[in-house]
Amino acid sequence: MPDRIRTLRSSQVSSGPGPSPAAAQPAAPARAPESRSGARRRQVRDALRRLLSGDELPPGARLVQHDLARRFGTSVGVVREVLLELASAGLVEREERRGFFIARYDFERLGELFAVRAVHEGLAARLCCERANRAELRRLKAAAAEIRRLGATADKERIARAAVLDRAFHAELIRIAGNRVLARVWESHSAPILVGRSMPAQCFARSHREHLALLRAIERGRPDDAERLARAHIRKSLEYIRRRIDPAQSDLAWYA
Repeated sequence: MPDRIRTLRSSQVSSGPGPSPAAAQPAAPARAPESRSGARRRQVRDALRRLLSGDELPPGARLVQHDLARRFGTSVGVVREVLLELASAGLVEREERRGFFIARYDFERLGELFAVRAVHEGLAARLCCERANRAELRRLKAAAAEIRRLGATADKERIARAAVLDRAFHAELIRIAGNRVLARVWESHSAPILVGRSMPAQCFARSHREHLALLRAIERGRPDDAERLARAHIRKSLEYIRRRIDPAQSDLAWYA
C-alpha cells in the first residue's frame, strides 16, 4: 500500500465542545483547475446548498432567481445555471412557468438517488483498495468515530454536523478512488443526504460499524468485499429512512 501523505481540510466541520479527535473533515474530491466564472458558480452553488440545508426555507418553498442573485451578489444567469444543476441533483424542483422550488421529500425520488449512490460508491470502494494509503485510512477511521460521537446526542446542531461530516467521509472515498469522471458524476447526482434532525443515536452507531467494516475491507485489499459493503451501507441507510422517518414531518433536511 502506498504511504504518500495528504492533508484533510477541517474548516467546515466543528466538533463542538468536548474532546475532539485529531482527524477532521475529509477533503472533497479533487477538481481540475477552474476558470473565474467556474469558481463563481461553485461559490454560489455551495451557498445555495447551505441555504437548502438550513431552517430558513421549508420544502416546497419557491426560489426567486432575482432575490437569490441580489443575496449572493451575482447575476441571474449564474443563479439559473446553479439551480438547474441542483435540480439535476434532486435538491431543487423545476416547474414550467412557475420557476424553482426546494425539493419535497419523496420516497420514490430517494430510492432513485440512493440507487445511483450505491453504484458510484461501490465502484469507489473497489478502486480505493488499490489507491488508499495508511494515512488516509487512519483519518477516515477517526472521522467515522467523530460522526458517531456527534450523533450520540439529541442535540440537533450536533446531528447536523454529524450529517455534514458523514457526507465528507463518503466524498473522501470518492476522491481517493482517483477517477475524475466518477467524482464529477457523484458530485452532481449522488451528493444529497437526507436525514432527520432528531435521528436516534443507534442510527449513527450502525453507520459507524458499517464504515469500519468497509475500511477494513479496503485496508486488506478486498475489492469484492469493499464494493459489496459500500452498496449495502447505502441500501441500509435508505431502508432505515423508509422504516423510521415520516416524509411529512418538519424536521427533515437535505445535507449537501
